Amino acid sequence: MKTRKFKITGMKEFDFSKVKDFKATAKVTHLSQKRQTYQKAIKEAIALHDVKEYYCEFYNESQCKDDSFEFWYK
Repeated sequence: MKTRKFKITGMKEFDFSKVKDFKATAKVTHLSQKRQTYQKAIKEAIALHDVKEYYCEFYNESQCKDDSFEFWYK
């Protein structure tokens, strides 16, 4: 199962259609969780890009973990 992290205005629970609309107009970059936690990677990206809203999803389980993941932001 994928881990999903987001802060999108007006969205409190996951809503696929709102995420799709958000991704269509957002910028995207890749974050690495190779030598750090995903929380730290997200926190650094928020500070670096002055992020107000974001969305990302990735695998973060013992049997399957993404080294990097896409991070959409505004």
